[in-house]
Amino acid sequence: MTWPTPMGNSLAPLFGLEQPTWFHRLGGWQPLSRCDWNTPSPGLSPLLPSQEKRIERLLSCWRHSGISGWNPRHLATPPEQPFVLLTNRRQGQRMERLAYQLYPNDSVLDLGHQRQHPAQLLAAASAVITNDWRWGLEALIWKLPVHGLPHLPSSRQWQLALLHRWLIEKSTYWDPTRHQACEPEQIIELVGLQLQQRRRFPERIEAFGIHPFHHRTLRYYLAGSQLRFRQTHARPSRKALASAVLGRAANKRALQLDVKKPLIQLEDGFLRSSGRGAHLQLPLSLAVDAVGIYFDATCPSALEIFLQEHCFHVDEYLRAQRLRSVILSASLSKYNLKGQNWKRPYHHKPVVLVVGQVEQDASIRYGAPGIRTNLALATAARRLEPDAYLIYKPHPFVANGRRPAGEGESTIPSVVDAVLPHIAIDTLLNQVDRVHVLTSGTGFEALLRQVPVVCHGLPFYAGWGLTKDQLHCERRGRQLTLDELVFGALMAYPSYVNQRCGWFITPEQAVEQLMALQASPPSRLALSLQHLAAFLPIIHS
Repeated sequence: MTWPTPMGNSLAPLFGLEQPTWFHRLGGWQPLSRCDWNTPSPGLSPLLPSQEKRIERLLSCWRHSGISGWNPRHLATPPEQPFVLLTNRRQGQRMERLAYQLYPNDSVLDLGHQRQHPAQLLAAASAVITNDWRWGLEALIWKLPVHGLPHLPSSRQWQLALLHRWLIEKSTYWDPTRHQACEPEQIIELVGLQLQQRRRFPERIEAFGIHPFHHRTLRYYLAGSQLRFRQTHARPSRKALASAVLGRAANKRALQLDVKKPLIQLEDGFLRSSGRGAHLQLPLSLAVDAVGIYFDATCPSALEIFLQEHCFHVDEYLRAQRLRSVILSASLSKYNLKGQNWKRPYHHKPVVLVVGQVEQDASIRYGAPGIRTNLALATAARRLEPDAYLIYKPHPFVANGRRPAGEGESTIPSVVDAVLPHIAIDTLLNQVDRVHVLTSGTGFEALLRQVPVVCHGLPFYAGWGLTKDQLHCERRGRQLTLDELVFGALMAYPSYVNQRCGWFITPEQAVEQLMALQASPPSRLALSLQHLAAFLPIIHS
């Protein structure tokens, strides 16, 4: 049995996406599943209780994910009045007469002429009239009456047996993100994630001032939208439904052009890569925000609104706890840079870490209305911790000379007890008693390890009752638990993409990839080839 695909390939997949990624273009269209069953046989065997439970869970997951055999971006809107679905164009008149005979009070909708996603139509239809087994079996998934197919069981028990044979016994599945065979539940979850992510933003987006190296990355993270790249100071066209920029847009009003058109701002996520982007590592996660951006405290962001308004569920708490546990056991951080070892001094003084930043960074300009220099931060920390053993860690880019040192930063050794530029951040966080930050993401990593954090600016994790804040943000008045913050910042807010195939993945899969990269880092040659490939266009046919 084959299944429809927008590519019209003879090796038709069970699940197809409307816009195949570059990875699939290299080897032609790669199906996610293959069924070796040409015609459903009436000779079915009763299911065991365990088999029946599994197929019920599988069908529930299918319906909940809202997937289909063919998965375009746009959802079809069902009519308000009752209707039945036709799926065969060649015998349309005969099928239409049958529909009016069986359902005289319902309208008839031809599913074969629909170029939109059929999930909502199947969920709302009264019945499906077809002689095509592909649509008949999918109608059974949605518990719809099916007319026009011979030998189709009417009992739900035997329908489940039929679906079990089709989806589980006679089909094999391939996970393109892990490059291995998998179970149908994994593929259903994966395709559902692609649909959810691809429908977040408008259909036509213009991206401004994007370096060619980042073009492929943006195409991955804004998959599902038609993306056009423009110069930094170009005027947005009227046809574009949204604008996109990397980081915070300086000319926000000019890019929006219309208050009804969103401005999408993209920034590195909180679990980015194993090695900095300057070392040719592509981002494993990005924050894609159509409200603001998480480091800009002058206005709300999608993360801030989520943390302020979302009603958290028990399963979200448990999922956040598991993710945080894996991150800590694997010693993961945002960039996962290697460094030297260090041991805490043997004395009774509290050991306090002061985290430096690049002072020209946008997070300081828009998230630190008071103190804005590393010297002022170290001085404030010494004033608050006069008896502590103060450690200052400069930003890695400043330490290796890629970015200039801040104003008066060379005098910081006279304020602190030690300057440790080459020690791994995870090593320090596991041994210090407190951390002082302006807006650095290191403060969030310290919270993950339950290390007390003093915020002298307004990073995204300040103002929720988890940090000792020197400033106050009036928009943030809710008290959060650590698991709630973790779920919002690592699971709900950023997007994660497998850079090998361009598919969206879950935070748990992203952590798996970071752990694999730590275990076997890519060679310089592989990184150079990856850097070269980033400039090549993604080819669609």
